[in-house]
Amino acid sequence: MRGFALSLGLVVLGSCVVECQENQRSPWDRTSDTLCFDGPGRAGWEIVNNQAPWQARTGHGSVSFQQMLYVIGGRSVDGTLLSDMWQSIDGREWQASSAVSAWTGRYRFGVVNMNNKIWILGGIIAPSAVGGSPYVSNEVWSLSSDGSSWDQIVTHSNVTTAANSTSSSSAAPPAIWAPRHSMVSVVFLGRIWLISGVEALVEASAAKTEEFRHDI
Repeated sequence: MRGFALSLGLVVLGSCVVECQENQRSPWDRTSDTLCFDGPGRAGWEIVNNQAPWQARTGHGSVSFQQMLYVIGGRSVDGTLLSDMWQSIDGREWQASSAVSAWTGRYRFGVVNMNNKIWILGGIIAPSAVGGSPYVSNEVWSLSSDGSSWDQIVTHSNVTTAANSTSSSSAAPPAIWAPRHSMVSVVFLGRIWLISGVEALVEASAAKTEEFRHDI
């Protein structure tokens, strides 16, 4: 489940279905719906679209960018790792983004809005070759300010570099942080902060203590 605040209220976008007793059920029991909460003293939760046009998914990214809601990537019901992006101004009407995704499908990645760009960080990524296996990454991509194209800022590498290292290559440098998924990513004081995460190719709920990253 992904949610965030926007001027129209608190928004929840998709999730896994959670089985529970009828009297415990929340309004969000579908995987491709959109809900909006107007706040205390108002109507409360409202399903504004109970079957959005994007595929039902989990582990996706969601972010507010230029007063639009975005749903990015994730894992579909059949296990496919997605690389699409959808946008909406109100959570009711959705359209596929015109930006061509240069990155392969992924889920449980970090996503933030900083410097008028969308940034996606790490996650579990689909293999680029047929017959390959998904892997945990530390690559970084950003969406241009006009929303038209993606640029790779950091390439995936299992060998991280020192924070003060330099390279004469014009290619995107390797990351200085280890591959991970299911991490916390936030913007604070004009910087992107990446907190903890899981380095093993397992669900966070099944990860052992030693499979978590304990860093910032």
